[in-house]
Amino acid sequence: MTARFDQLLGGFAEGDAISQEARRMQQLARDAGYASDIFCPPERVSPGTKDQCQPLENYAGGPSDIVVYHYGLATPAGATFTDSPAKRILRYHNITPAAFFDGFDDQLAAQLREARAELASMAACANSVWACSNYNADEIRATGRTDVITAALFFERDEWSITPDPQTRAAFSVPMTNFLYVGRMAPNKGIEDLILAFAHYHGSIDANARLILVGSEASCPRYYAMLRMLATQLNLSHVCFEGFVTDAQLAA
Repeated sequence: MTARFDQLLGGFAEGDAISQEARRMQQLARDAGYASDIFCPPERVSPGTKDQCQPLENYAGGPSDIVVYHYGLATPAGATFTDSPAKRILRYHNITPAAFFDGFDDQLAAQLREARAELASMAACANSVWACSNYNADEIRATGRTDVITAALFFERDEWSITPDPQTRAAFSVPMTNFLYVGRMAPNKGIEDLILAFAHYHGSIDANARLILVGSEASCPRYYAMLRMLATQLNLSHVCFEGFVTDAQLAA
């Protein structure tokens, strides 16, 4: 029977760095001869990726298998990980300080506090811990788990060799000084500070400049709405909220 290399995620979506890494790790495992699937709570899977992962309840690893849990938030996948008889690898992606989300998304803030509270026990139950940066590795070591491996995010450089979307290139074809932000539209990113800095630059240094903000509003809708209001209050017509974009649009 073929050994398995499975992965557990708290959420799965297009454009998400952890989801992209999981797909890459799955391909590497399959190339190495493992059977490999990704498991996630169905309600946390974006519509466009439902064919790329399995419902969490379908996971059934055995003692000869490996399971990786991508951890940064308290989700039902945590209990599945701790109960698994497989070799357990904790892939630590850091836990955002909950205070950033207080008032914007109190439910998410509670999940982040729960994740921080259970970090030590989650690390202790793993057979191995992989952190995606030395900073994250130090957080795990502070819990008492010292044998942490730092491994940068798995990705394939060819994934970025994409033909730019012609319509997006045409939309931004007017020569201007461009500032580009790509990432979650979330309060821990401090995007309001970026908008304020751009307002100074645009008003005092270069009126022919624009700020392009790429990222889905779904991460924190209240924060996203606040950013739109801030740009309006500052009368910034050259702040472009592009929302979620495809890889080809991002290349453009």
